[in-house]
Amino acid sequence: MVISQGYSRVHLGKRKEEGEFNWSSETINLENQAIWSAVRDVIGQTFDPASFAAVVEKLKNNAETPVKEPVQAVSNVVTAIGLTEATKEMLLKNFLEEKDYTQWGMTNALTAIARELLAPDDQVNLETRASDIALMPPEAFIQVIEAKPKSAGIKRLIEGDGT
Repeated sequence: MVISQGYSRVHLGKRKEEGEFNWSSETINLENQAIWSAVRDVIGQTFDPASFAAVVEKLKNNAETPVKEPVQAVSNVVTAIGLTEATKEMLLKNFLEEKDYTQWGMTNALTAIARELLAPDDQVNLETRASDIALMPPEAFIQVIEAKPKSAGIKRLIEGDGT
């Protein structure tokens, strides 16, 4: 599972535009020091034990959220995260075979599919979407899985827009 919660894309340094002033080596060295300092900050925050523990706690709290209607839940999750019909069949098969009808079980069924995908980008994308399911507050997860099939609001719910 790939969790990207709490962080956004960060661009460090600046692009040199055509015709821009040529900086001295001292200025370039100082800018490089600032960039490496920022890199250390990003790495430090990414691997912060307290942040990691908070994510683990959230996963534990969400894990046991029950799924009462597995077939409908799978259909709704597929709609919410935009999976193909073939992937839907794989997800349903995985979910039913494992018999873990919980939010965590749905997450595991998604990551099992990701392991079978050939393209690394597709794997990471599905593993990231699985983390969206795993980290979703239980109330929101229940809204998604119990929504009327093909509801236009499902996708908004999973993306955090409760409207």
